Amino acid sequence: MVYRKIISSLLILFTVFLCCANAAFAETGEYTVDEAAFAVKIAQGLGAVANYDPEQKVTVADLKKAVDSLSNHAGASSLYFENSQADSQEIKCGTAAAVICDMLGYGIFASNHASDKVSTDEMFLVARKYGILDGVAEGQEDILTMQSMVTMLYHALHAKALETSYYGDGTWNSSITDQTYMEAVLHMEIINGIVETTKFSSIKEEEGTETNHIVISGVSYVCDLPDFEQYIGMEVKALAGYVEDQRKVLALYSDGRAMEISAKDLETEKITEDKIWYFNENGTSRSLSIAPGADVLYNFKLLKDWSEEDFKITQGRLVCIDNNRDGRYEVVKIEEYKSMRIFSASVQSQKISDPNGETISIKDLIEKGYPVYEKGQVILPENIQPGSVATYFLDKTGEVTAIYINSDIAAGTVNRFEKEENQIFLDGETYFYTDEIKEALEKVEYGTCLTVSLNIYGEIAYFEKSKDAFLYGYLISFSSDNGFSNPKVRIFTQTNEIKVYETADKINFNGVKQSSNEAFQYDLSTGLWDEAGKINQIIKYRVNANQLVTAIRTASNYDTGDSERLLKEKDGVYTYYSAPNTICGDTRLNVSTKVFLIPTDLREESRYKCGGPEVLGNDTDYTCQVYDIDENRYADVVVARIDPYGTGSPVDDLGGAVYMVENIGTYINNRGEESVFVDAHQLGQAEPTTVQLKFNRKDIPAQWQSLNITAEDLQRGDIIMTAEDSTVNHTGEMANFLIWYRPGVTEPYEVVKQYWYSATTVDTFMSDGNCYTAGKVIRLVENGVILNNQPEDTENYDAWNRIITLSSSTPVYILDKNRKSLVQGSIADLMPGDTVFSFMRNALPDEMIIYRNFE
Repeated sequence: MVYRKIISSLLILFTVFLCCANAAFAETGEYTVDEAAFAVKIAQGLGAVANYDPEQKVTVADLKKAVDSLSNHAGASSLYFENSQADSQEIKCGTAAAVICDMLGYGIFASNHASDKVSTDEMFLVARKYGILDGVAEGQEDILTMQSMVTMLYHALHAKALETSYYGDGTWNSSITDQTYMEAVLHMEIINGIVETTKFSSIKEEEGTETNHIVISGVSYVCDLPDFEQYIGMEVKALAGYVEDQRKVLALYSDGRAMEISAKDLETEKITEDKIWYFNENGTSRSLSIAPGADVLYNFKLLKDWSEEDFKITQGRLVCIDNNRDGRYEVVKIEEYKSMRIFSASVQSQKISDPNGETISIKDLIEKGYPVYEKGQVILPENIQPGSVATYFLDKTGEVTAIYINSDIAAGTVNRFEKEENQIFLDGETYFYTDEIKEALEKVEYGTCLTVSLNIYGEIAYFEKSKDAFLYGYLISFSSDNGFSNPKVRIFTQTNEIKVYETADKINFNGVKQSSNEAFQYDLSTGLWDEAGKINQIIKYRVNANQLVTAIRTASNYDTGDSERLLKEKDGVYTYYSAPNTICGDTRLNVSTKVFLIPTDLREESRYKCGGPEVLGNDTDYTCQVYDIDENRYADVVVARIDPYGTGSPVDDLGGAVYMVENIGTYINNRGEESVFVDAHQLGQAEPTTVQLKFNRKDIPAQWQSLNITAEDLQRGDIIMTAEDSTVNHTGEMANFLIWYRPGVTEPYEVVKQYWYSATTVDTFMSDGNCYTAGKVIRLVENGVILNNQPEDTENYDAWNRIITLSSSTPVYILDKNRKSLVQGSIADLMPGDTVFSFMRNALPDEMIIYRNFE
């Protein structure tokens, strides 16, 4: 039975209409593959389906969402389902067909017209007769799949609408309209045309719309679909309608009349302006014809004066589009990309840098809003995570037009190369690698164990040699079907997989070669398992060509003299802040650090994660073990569990602009009194920025710390924050200020909020949030400095050493000679003994001031 009725009055009065209505409807034709693909796009665009899984069983919650998406008023689904029904209850095909037919008004075609007694048997036949069930395999009593529900929604949109008239004598009449349900009720339509302009691309102009609009065959629509950029130049089907008085595209689909040619398959010496030559999958030379006056896009920008040389790319692909099916291609999209492992990303400096100090500018990306994609979704540039791989596209001026972020990794032993094809084989698995690393990677010897980072195309964009040819993993358990002979080990690997390996007959266990059953005997008190005999722990292991574990190194609490064993050097609860950089005050993480996030309950396999620092969450307390810290204070491996007592307090809020005083002078304020002004350098800007700040009184005291400093006492090099006069007589002058830092005077040196300094401890001295930090440079390390913010006579002084990570793009200024000379420098100017101030955002300094020879 249909659960509840939305149009009961119609069902009671439409008895006579049954015969004529039956005759008026035409049988629906065959449901095609293209329609099926478009149907999924429509269902997603309408919000009926989020994550499409064709075999997933449809529940009450799923059907509610679908019904509401087909309705022109909110809450339609509540009229069909009782509150007592569980959302998780699965739906029969007959029930779904009855609900959808009733919503369309097709209940008038059933013979029993009592609104609460219409048989789902009859409604199922109605749905079958009028095409709602075309392409649906399930019978009436079968549980509906997601694929079939999407098919039914598609046919419901295309079903003919009913028009009802009341004659005033108690009788009704209905007729079939020429409009579909989506046109008459939802005010939507299916359109066809060429995508001429998107937000970032155009085949008509050099630039896109720079708004969320798409132009299809000359008509502009609002479009919020995450993937609509990919349709530029293609003929599409689209579902369009009015949403809040805006003409909007809700779904897009192209049947794929495009040929993609990898750069590696191009036969470049034969390419001309009207023919592109390439090798097909069989190695046979083939060509395609370019139409006269074809539109050519280079990395999403229109290329007006193109030639055959533009098609001869070495890394990337050509997407050739034939919209009119004449065998010639009217649009060619050239996508030539590069890849880099990200060491740092700064919106302030407008640069991304790799571990070697190479940088790319993202100025246009920020200013023009070009997209950054991660896992198919657009993210903000400031959310680019260190340690991930950026696949980026440059226009002809060298500016980035798009970036795709990927964090996938792989590992294995080098078996062989196919250098002409940029191919490498790791434990039998085949990978391509990018041109950027070709020379360095091809020098790696066979048998070397590599950990590799992949770009969005699955190509190796970065590699590092695993120490001593070992892989890393977390040993979950071991077991054996026959005592302890050749036991099986269950390992969570550094490639984010849980694998079960068998062990070889002989295994090298912590440097001792022995039989596997000896290594995994019940009595684990032999000292081979350090960390108090723990089985569940981080390990290093080797696997041979037969996928048998041949060697294992467990972790140790102390230096055993075996360099192949992991040394646990830190063990405690640490709070991991915002965009992470440090794991605890004096130890940092870099793009090569392997982080294993292990659930407290080892049975919760879906919660295991491995990657770089990006796998750790924001403002969270972790119980951590930190291993193999090098001389530059980088941790090699971290094992982290979420601490049971919750998250830490956020330390990521620095409000308002921060300035360094450059010059001080006097002026007459708005009341005719003598006051002071300062010329101030604003910190953390992409370009050097100087502003003039006028104080409405020269005796305004600093609002923080008892330094007895007023506005007229400010000195060159002071770091201040100010606020304008907020009284009724607002003048634009500064009414108060904080002195945040004065070399040799202000202690402690780090503040995030006005009173946060009172809680400063060894562990909070260097947070990863938005803050500032200052102190004396103790020593230089790779990509950073060791800083201490305490007087040298402080008890336990060395415990306050804190590491600051720098990049080659960090702006540096030097204030020298008793505050008389301010010059621009670089991180190469840093020296032990320097007093420095650093303005921090998201783990990296946006600017650093060196106070040198200060007296």
